[in-house]
Amino acid sequence: MIQLAILNMENTTVDCTFAVHDAIVSSFEGVGLEIDRKTANDCIPVPNLVGIRKVLKEKFDSEDEAQANQINTYLNKFINHYYKKSTQLRPMPGAEGLFLTLREKGIKIYLTSGFERKTVDILMKRFKWIKNNLIDGTIAADEIQQGRPFPDMIQKAMHSENIMDARVVLKVGDHPLDVLEGKNAGCGLNLVFYSGSLSPNELKEGNPDGIIHTLSEIPQYIDKLEQIQ
Repeated sequence: MIQLAILNMENTTVDCTFAVHDAIVSSFEGVGLEIDRKTANDCIPVPNLVGIRKVLKEKFDSEDEAQANQINTYLNKFINHYYKKSTQLRPMPGAEGLFLTLREKGIKIYLTSGFERKTVDILMKRFKWIKNNLIDGTIAADEIQQGRPFPDMIQKAMHSENIMDARVVLKVGDHPLDVLEGKNAGCGLNLVFYSGSLSPNELKEGNPDGIIHTLSEIPQYIDKLEQIQ
């Protein structure tokens, strides 16, 4: 029986379209480097600084830590402004309905982000999900030792709710690394959400328990799992 649901923020419960990708592209441009959205996508499923270092090394053969930090500073500035001011930023369709359904089932809800705590708090202040008791908590990238595919975020949420057995945890994200994160934690149900940033074939790489196209599909998977158990 699922007791804890852990879902990504960006492009899973929060509809950012390609705003994060474009912010990453602009951040690299800030130091005179050109990348495209596909390359920017490599920065998203992991803590931002980790992704930035990866792109610098693989695309530009650079290990310049000062440059990586500068790009990360630009990125946080751009995305914080977007989260505060954008009229296009909105919850992913079905997100708040899903939270209510999970609440009715007695399932705790945590959201995770590749951004730092300051950015997460801006988003939560805007959407009021914690204030309105729609979710139980959030975990930011600067609060854990290692990002996806390592299970640190999941384990932190489990610890917060005194849950010892990961088999009662559901993990949902929009990247194969989310699935690997869930599997590395031992989660009982690992779903990947089709947000449009990756193709269905790419999403299959992590071998998820299911690929969903709407958040409203999640309760069906939970119910099926409970029937099996």
